[in-house]
Amino acid sequence: MERDHVIVTKRLILTPVTANDIDIYSKLLTSESVTRFLPGGIHCCSEYIAQYVP
Repeated sequence: MERDHVIVTKRLILTPVTANDIDIYSKLLTSESVTRFLPGGIHCCSEYIAQYVP
């Protein structure tokens, strides 16, 4: 992973999304209780999410 694409703060490390992240993204973005707080408020299907994970 290239260090240029990592953001580090005192409390958080943000790294680029990878195929290893698909499970957690699917759990989060298919949950109505989570997505109601996101713009649009619509939950996604796993197939849709997989299109955006490299």
